[in-house]
Amino acid sequence: MTQTTLIPTICPYCGVGCGFYLAVEGGRAVGLEYMTDHPVSGRLCAKGNAALEVLNHPDRLQHPMRKTAGGWEQVSWDEALDTVAAKLEEHRPALGFLASAKC
Repeated sequence: MTQTTLIPTICPYCGVGCGFYLAVEGGRAVGLEYMTDHPVSGRLCAKGNAALEVLNHPDRLQHPMRKTAGGWEQVSWDEALDTVAAKLEEHRPALGFLASAKC
């Protein structure tokens, strides 16, 4: 019988920051449980309750990809992060960010 571990986490969908537990068995998220004593919210909205569906969706990317002339190829995390850092540095004088819970 596989042991279930509850991992505390924060819902990724909006800026509210609701907490919940991911139920993990054998290294795979298999369920979620409400964090009833969380200071923001003890329950989740419909999007938060669907977090497991998104996490385990077969189309979810799990590795960095680079577009090539022939399509897409998987690259290492080190290569992806180095590429992003170099591009950010290259465009630093003209770079700005806008962030909110809605975007």
